[in-house]
Amino acid sequence: MKKEEFLGNLGKKIQYYRNKNKLSQSQLAEKMDRSIHSISRIENGKCFAKLSTIFKLSAIFNIDAYKLFIPDDIKYDDPSDHISKFSDQVKEFLDDIKDDYLKNLK
Repeated sequence: MKKEEFLGNLGKKIQYYRNKNKLSQSQLAEKMDRSIHSISRIENGKCFAKLSTIFKLSAIFNIDAYKLFIPDDIKYDDPSDHISKFSDQVKEFLDDIKDDYLKNLK
C-alpha cells in the first residue's frame, strides 16, 4: 500500500465516522481544537494525523482507533488474517515514512 493510498483510506474513514456522527467539519474541528483546514486536509489524504489526533477522533466517534485504518473494501473470512495483513501494511507504510524522514535529514 502506498503512502497516498494509506492517507486516502484514513481520510475516508474519518469522513465516514464524522458523517455517521452527524458532525460537520466545523463541529469536529471545534471538538478537536483544530482548524477546519486541518480536518479537511486529513480527510482529503493530504496529511497524516498525529497519533494523539487518532486517539481523540476514536474517542469522539466512540470507536477503537484501529477502525480508522481498516479500508472498507478489504474482506477476509478470518478476522485474525485481516489484522495480520493490515499490520503488515501499516508496518510497510511507517517504514516508508521513516525512510523519507531520514532522507530529508541528510
